[in-house]
Amino acid sequence: MMKAAAWLPDAPRLRLWNHPEIHGEGPCIVYWMQRSQRILHNPAWEFAVEQSRRLQLPLVVLFALDLTYPDAQLRHFHFMMQGLDELAPRLLELNVPFIQVFGPPGDAVCQWLQRWQPALLIGDDNPLRHGNVWRQQVAAAASCPFVTVDADVIVPTQLLPKEEYAARTIRPKIHRLWDEAMQPWETVRPPHQEQLSDELRQQHSTQPSQALDPRALAQRAGRVRQWLGGTVEAQRRLNEFITERLPTYDTKRNQPAVDGTSGLSPYLHFGQIGPHTVAWAVREASAPDAAKDAFLEEMI
Repeated sequence: MMKAAAWLPDAPRLRLWNHPEIHGEGPCIVYWMQRSQRILHNPAWEFAVEQSRRLQLPLVVLFALDLTYPDAQLRHFHFMMQGLDELAPRLLELNVPFIQVFGPPGDAVCQWLQRWQPALLIGDDNPLRHGNVWRQQVAAAASCPFVTVDADVIVPTQLLPKEEYAARTIRPKIHRLWDEAMQPWETVRPPHQEQLSDELRQQHSTQPSQALDPRALAQRAGRVRQWLGGTVEAQRRLNEFITERLPTYDTKRNQPAVDGTSGLSPYLHFGQIGPHTVAWAVREASAPDAAKDAFLEEMI
């Protein structure tokens, strides 16, 4: 048994939500993926793999699908599930089960944890009201330590503790920090997956979208077919933006008569691409510095 404070790095991306001890007899480590729906350049995934290596336990990815999420439309779920259908086979290539549970995430995740009693729970951070409620609920119920990772911003939120009221006050603080926060890392493979039980392996969802029942969302806004979800499509759109629109971004991004923006907002929103991936690509692009600086200023 080991208290979290004894091993948790003092890093601004990490947040400890509770204080149980790690019990090494747990069958696995769990990455509860919710906001950061990718493994490419995902600090939460990287931290989960690091802890899998440290504790010599296998890793599983848990995702809660909640069709009652406020104001979510059928088009949002279609887009999200396209990304998860791409992600699940990628995880299977790494011998990592993608386990989908259903219902409000706080309840669904708590029930799964109660059944399996993992050694450690890692999540991606989400400062919005619903995300915080879920995480508080899970933290109170979990018998293992629960750590979240601030995975969808360049500069970790904990480095900006004071509430800001204007862009003119927060921008200089972010500028001072973003070079250090943009250091690259590699996507790594969890090393102890051969230890997974057959029962955990069998929970893998090969095609998560099969669980999406359009009848439950029949009264909501329908699918937008010209937008395809997933990391592959996000990277394609990023490359297209860098080639075609980034060179004039500083002059055309606010012109409604032309398509001068990146088109990456939905992919960033669902975490199908991370801000580090975008920032690194823009920094290396052969575009005018004024255009690159304007984009990085807007995104970061």
